[in-house]
Amino acid sequence: MGMIFLILWGFLLVISFKRRNDLFSPLKIFLLNFLVFWGAIFYNDYSFKVYIYVLFVILFGFVIWYFEGSSLNLYYREKVFIRKRKMLWVKLWLLTIIPVFSQFYLINLFGGLEGYVASMTLRVKEWEGLGVWIVLIRSILVINLIYFILIVKLAKTTKSEKFFYILNFLIFVLVSLLTSSRSTLLVNIFLMFIIYYYYVRRINVRNLIIIGFCLLLIAMIMGTARNGYSFENGKFTTGLSQKNEIKFEASNFEYGIFPLTKITKVPAIKNHYYGLTYLSAISNLIPRKIWPEKPDTGGVLFTKDYHNVHNGYSNYSTGFIVEGIMNFGMLGGTLLAFFLLFFIYRWFFIYSLKKRVFYNLQSAVIYFIVYPVLLFLIPTFLHGEFTTVVHSIIIYKILLIVLFVKFVIPSKIPYTEFND
Repeated sequence: MGMIFLILWGFLLVISFKRRNDLFSPLKIFLLNFLVFWGAIFYNDYSFKVYIYVLFVILFGFVIWYFEGSSLNLYYREKVFIRKRKMLWVKLWLLTIIPVFSQFYLINLFGGLEGYVASMTLRVKEWEGLGVWIVLIRSILVINLIYFILIVKLAKTTKSEKFFYILNFLIFVLVSLLTSSRSTLLVNIFLMFIIYYYYVRRINVRNLIIIGFCLLLIAMIMGTARNGYSFENGKFTTGLSQKNEIKFEASNFEYGIFPLTKITKVPAIKNHYYGLTYLSAISNLIPRKIWPEKPDTGGVLFTKDYHNVHNGYSNYSTGFIVEGIMNFGMLGGTLLAFFLLFFIYRWFFIYSLKKRVFYNLQSAVIYFIVYPVLLFLIPTFLHGEFTTVVHSIIIYKILLIVLFVKFVIPSKIPYTEFND
């Protein structure tokens, strides 16, 4: 069966290039997601039910191919000219204080770096109730993306402007590593390549493959490292420190498949939640002190019902199919899952294929970041938990992008293309 899936994957990649030659079209990003988070289907053995579900997932690629349209309206590679821009940099550095201060606060809350590092491996429990601080810390992702788009789009940037961007990037890397999340760091870097490709200049296929392989390798190394984080007696150790026991973390290739293997083994669905896990996208924003009985997220409930081996210290993602099944059963839940996925992608194509005229720099920068964010993060509904993905897109990204861009860039600055 693995060969059949590989042929389907390869065929979709070929027809994607036939229709659109841009390297980051929606179907290509979908296929990249499938490779990274469902790739074990190519070489592992699974039950017939799992194969059928995964077959429907990859066949959804034909739906994306049908609707993704042309890439003609996506390229905006001209440089932009701003004569007075010192305040842009000042405002970005003022915003940078927020995540840096929040990170210092969290480290201090756990009694210093040693206590903080110890909490990272059990962060689901240890960081419970600290959601606001986590959002503030992760705002560094958006701040650095805004900084990046301005550096690469503005004409005649000086050496000092580039130097201070690199400094900001290094702060972003350090803060990202302290979150113990691989995606916090690597997703932003991948988004930078998408931004550069559509709004600065092309990247050839060979370089993209090398970049993708390096990012995947880094993700595996980081996964191995974080499994052994500790800081004792002034000495920091990671999973890479155990030289005789190093095993590269490759569980990401089964992220989408694992919940399917668990739920298809049970004779009947243990609990039906009738949409409550989707409601948690809203209820999760309300502190449990105010709403003690608020619904749990799909990942929490899936872990409790089908694979509760971590005693609440870690939870699994559901993936869009399993979350649907948990709510409305095998048939109803599967149909709902694909309907939601279709609706999300249809909305995305309506948004992305519009021809745009930018009347000011503010609206242009918002679009230049929001489009790549949606392009890259919407496929994470495939293997992710609904609430987590919704929060990642709407709160951690789009909301902060709009607020920060409006703060940094005055609406009176026009979108003026630079001509030598």
